[in-house]
Amino acid sequence: MASGVIITDDVKNLYEAMKVVKAGDDLNSRVKVAILLIKDSKEIVVGDTYTHQDLEAKPGFTILTEQMDKMECFYALYDCSFETKDGVHKEDLVLLMWTSDGAHIKKKMLYASSKGNLKMALKGIKHDLQINDRSDWSKQAVAAKMSEKHSWVVAKIEGMDV
Repeated sequence: MASGVIITDDVKNLYEAMKVVKAGDDLNSRVKVAILLIKDSKEIVVGDTYTHQDLEAKPGFTILTEQMDKMECFYALYDCSFETKDGVHKEDLVLLMWTSDGAHIKKKMLYASSKGNLKMALKGIKHDLQINDRSDWSKQAVAAKMSEKHSWVVAKIEGMDV
């Protein structure tokens, strides 16, 4: 069931900027983590963003964990850097949906029913995670999700062993 929530152009433009690295791009200013929120039950908008430079002080995984402590529900675009067991470095965009068990049921339903439209608007998302409980959120769970459709196995996320 679609929710009728629209995806703003700012979200679509941010996604396009995150997925395509162009020659000459300033890597320090590239957005690596973006929080997306449903505003007024009507539209998905860009909330906080964190650049490559921001992630030097605190990894994206940690930032997302902190956001889960602060907010009941959100989506996130996470440009995840990881290394396979073969030592190959990769980066893939992950769409994450966080709906805490403690969130109001109407809010959880709104996020769940809007996710399909968001995925359709963000063509090319390779990985999506739905996290409802903090026990679902671990480097091991992210690595397993990212490995499931591929022949490679994730060994490290943002330089941290899985």
